[in-house]
Amino acid sequence: MAFTGRSRTPLIPAIAVAVMALLPPAWLGWAGEVGAVLWIPLQPAAHALTEMRLWLRPPDRDRTEGLGDGPRDEVDGLRAVVARLRLELEQAKAEIAALEGAARPEVAPAPPLAAAVVTVDRSRIFRINRGSRHGVAPGDVVVEGGGTLAGRVAEPVGAAWADVIPPERGGSVRARLFDASGTVGELLLIEPGSEGWQGEVDAGPPRTGSRVRLDDPSWPAAAQGLLLGSVEGENPVEQRPLRTRLAIASPLGVDRGGTVLVWRCGVPTATEPEAPR
Repeated sequence: MAFTGRSRTPLIPAIAVAVMALLPPAWLGWAGEVGAVLWIPLQPAAHALTEMRLWLRPPDRDRTEGLGDGPRDEVDGLRAVVARLRLELEQAKAEIAALEGAARPEVAPAPPLAAAVVTVDRSRIFRINRGSRHGVAPGDVVVEGGGTLAGRVAEPVGAAWADVIPPERGGSVRARLFDASGTVGELLLIEPGSEGWQGEVDAGPPRTGSRVRLDDPSWPAAAQGLLLGSVEGENPVEQRPLRTRLAIASPLGVDRGGTVLVWRCGVPTATEPEAPR
């Protein structure tokens, strides 16, 4: 088949392009200058097309005004929001866990109120972030871990704070022994010891491992039956051989940042003092 002159003409540029593609880059330095020369007559048309594009779709300047540093400020703002939401979520989880672990006493006149421990001093008196504004009153019972007596709200009570005195700071209390099966046992008077509580009972079967729960009429009805500790040791009393002294370990572990429950059974006060400075 013979090629005519017309059919060979389109092949010439294609062959030239193929040959240039195979040449080393160092041999094609003149190609940029040739391209710049060829682009000169096309610049007016390119400029006109650019102006037409800007006229058809102008830039949205209103959306970029007032953004400061732009994306960086937006990212920092979103991180702050995420951090706040995570803190709120952790607090909500702690409150839900405390509420789920507590059996609501039938004698309590109001639902339990979750509160966060703000400070704890050396005497184990601690402050919570709930006060008269939330319905907290002197004498309210404070519970930790769903069933451990943490103390009682002291007077005065602020609008958004309250101090809680642990039970061992109030002196001796009357309590009841419960064995491992939950059977109600002996009544005894316990007092604060070097670590936890101590009390005396008649000599008899071993009591180690028994639970000690509050059974004291001087405390509100909502506090009766709450856990005070567990018997971890027993020794005979030297002066009274028919008596046994029990060493009772307290499970109370209120720490700053922890969550407790307030069973509102006290008498609200008329005043709302400010937090002491």
